[in-house]
Amino acid sequence: MKALKMKLVNFERVEPISLGNLPPYFAIVAPYKGRDILVAYADRTKGMELYSAYVSGLFSEKQDNFLFPQFSRPDDDPVNLIFSREFYPDINDSEKEKKRLSNLVFIWSGYCTEIQKFNIQKQFDSYSNEIFELIKKSYIVNDEIQKQNGEVDFHLYDIQEKITYSLEEYVAILIYPAINYSTQYKARKKNKIKNMGYLFLIYIVFTTIMLLFLYFQIKI
Repeated sequence: MKALKMKLVNFERVEPISLGNLPPYFAIVAPYKGRDILVAYADRTKGMELYSAYVSGLFSEKQDNFLFPQFSRPDDDPVNLIFSREFYPDINDSEKEKKRLSNLVFIWSGYCTEIQKFNIQKQFDSYSNEIFELIKKSYIVNDEIQKQNGEVDFHLYDIQEKITYSLEEYVAILIYPAINYSTQYKARKKNKIKNMGYLFLIYIVFTTIMLLFLYFQIKI
């Protein structure tokens, strides 16, 4: 009996940059070979989840209302995204052959107001050029590493590490304010729910007293 042989299709894959020193609630998308791909995250599972939400269009267009808060699980945060003001070529394009231009996309999970989202947008626009260049350099270095055919070039790994650290510094400027906004929102939301509970309790007590008062008035 002949063994079945599976023919493997060769394809080029971009390894996303893992920014493990940052919180896991974000992902970055960049253009590559005519499509938008996931290029950076802190946690693979969360990064894939956010990227899937972006591709599927499952992101938040409007934030939760402070007056009428939604009752949801703590881990069920809305997905937000912003596009860079600048357009960029594919990360594998050379300077001579710039074809398709597209935005960088920053995706994160958490609550924020429109003003807070605008503040993150301004920061993203300020540093998107640096972020793109670092992502592109990482792609080039990783491509060189793959061509080593088993040989270890520590210089390339050292460059890759420096690129990762630099990218973490820029992304930190975006993700930490986003987390802070979401934490503040949840604290305000919790206080509003607590205050609404107190008001409801006062209403119940007041209604009970009034009913008892009317009951004894009728009895007399």
